[in-house]
Amino acid sequence: RIIIYSVINQRGCMNLYIAVEGLDGIGKTTFVKNLERMIECELGPNVRTIYEPGTTEVGKDLRAMMKSGVYELSRRSELLMMMAARSDLVEKELYPKFSGIIISDRCWLSTLAYQVTADPGLLEQFRATLDSIAHGYPRGIMFVLDGTLEMVRERGGFKDGRDAIENASEDHWRRRQHLYSAVASGKVLACDDLTYRHEVDVRQTAISYSNYFFKRIIRIDAALSPEAQVAQAYAALKWFEPGTVGYIDSNATRIPQRGQYEHESCNTCIV
Repeated sequence: RIIIYSVINQRGCMNLYIAVEGLDGIGKTTFVKNLERMIECELGPNVRTIYEPGTTEVGKDLRAMMKSGVYELSRRSELLMMMAARSDLVEKELYPKFSGIIISDRCWLSTLAYQVTADPGLLEQFRATLDSIAHGYPRGIMFVLDGTLEMVRERGGFKDGRDAIENASEDHWRRRQHLYSAVASGKVLACDDLTYRHEVDVRQTAISYSNYFFKRIIRIDAALSPEAQVAQAYAALKWFEPGTVGYIDSNATRIPQRGQYEHESCNTCIV
C-alpha cells in the first residue's frame, strides 16, 4: 500500500472524507480536534471540520430548533429535519467534488443511533430519505469511538441540562451504545432488546449502510488516552489508500435493500 503522505508528495494534493461517530460524552469532540490538529501538523493546512447537522446556515438553524426543546418535536419530525440539514450540507459541502481533507463530526449514522433507535418504526423513512441523497456522499473512512455507558457517566455525559436530542432514558442511551458497538465490530450484539426483530433490523441496517458508504470503518477504543486514540487513527490513515474521492453510485439498487442482509443475523456476538 502507498502511505498517505507519499500520495500527497507525489500528486501534490489529496481529497479525503473522514467521518467520526460515537456517543455524546464518549470523547468524540476531543478526538475530532486532536485528529484535525494532527493532520494539519503532518499533512498541511488543507483540512477542515464540518458538522452534521450544522455547518451551513440552514443546518445551524435546524440544529438550534431541534436542540432547544421549545417545539416538542416528535422523533419523525427530528429525523426529517436532520435529513433536510444533511441534504443542504451534501449539496453545498460534499457534492460536487470538494478539495482537501474533510473531517465530519457525525454523519447519517447519528440519525439511526438517536432517532431510529428511539422509534424503530422510522427505519423505512430513514432509508428512503438517505437513499435520495446518497449519491452526494464521497467514499472515505469512518472512525467509531466505541465505549461503555459507564465511561459516559464517569466523564459527565449524564449531566443535567442536556439538550432535547441528547435527553433520553438510560435504556435509550444503551440502545445507542449497542448500535455504535455493532458498527465498530461489524456484528449485531445479542442483548435482551433483540427479542424484537426491529432492533435487529436497525443495527443490521447500520452495519450494511456503513460498509456501503465507507471504504473502511475503524474502531477507536474510547478507554484509551486522547493521545493514544489519535495515534491509532493516524496509523490507520497512514496506510489508507484513498485513490480518487469516488462518490456513491446514484443507482439506488446498489444500496443494501431490506431482505438482502436479514440472512446475516447469524453473525451475532453475545455480550
